[in-house]
Amino acid sequence: YFVHLRAEALYKMNKLVDLQQLLKEEKSLKESLYHNLEKNPDGKKVHLPIVPIVQKDNYCVPTSLEMMLQLWGEKRTQDEIAEFIFDMTGSKFSDTVSYLEELGYEYRYFKGNEENYKRLLDEGIPVLLSIDIEHASHVQVLSGYDDTLQVFYVQDPNFIEPVIVEYSKLQEKYRYTGCLAITFVPKEKKEQLAFLNEEENHYFKSIFSLTDHLDEHNNSP
Repeated sequence: YFVHLRAEALYKMNKLVDLQQLLKEEKSLKESLYHNLEKNPDGKKVHLPIVPIVQKDNYCVPTSLEMMLQLWGEKRTQDEIAEFIFDMTGSKFSDTVSYLEELGYEYRYFKGNEENYKRLLDEGIPVLLSIDIEHASHVQVLSGYDDTLQVFYVQDPNFIEPVIVEYSKLQEKYRYTGCLAITFVPKEKKEQLAFLNEEENHYFKSIFSLTDHLDEHNNSP
């Protein structure tokens, strides 16, 4: 464990010669991502300045939105956000995007991949990722990438430390939700989302409007 911490520290301090020496000496680092250093030592790195916030019970969407909205200079707590989008069963995406529109943001549903995730992060735009964990719906925030290590950084509202997702395992990790993602920007910046597939946006928008209304109908007395 301490060897891994040392490797991480050397990488963050850009002491790459020392790190490569450590990789040669330590058998426990045999499978480490830091071995990717040799292939692309000068790879691009993007880290959005997300402040980690840990969610309250079932508040994964409100908490993720709190972290994302902070990047746009908007201060809203998970409790404030939950008042608008949370009910006893959780947070519905249709309510979530309606709330974002009311706040003055332009949103897009889309299917995520390495290329469009990087393009958004390059523009300083975070992404809400939909994921199924042990058959339960959950969301996370995409917050950065590192071409040297070949990884994305994902802020899970259950944890303070970011989760690392290798490029090669991205589709596999999010396959149960079809790599569904949502992103949003202030309305005046909406051109930054123009490259995303409009058909995907319409498809997911109609799906969630329909299924969320069905839920409401089924839950009515």
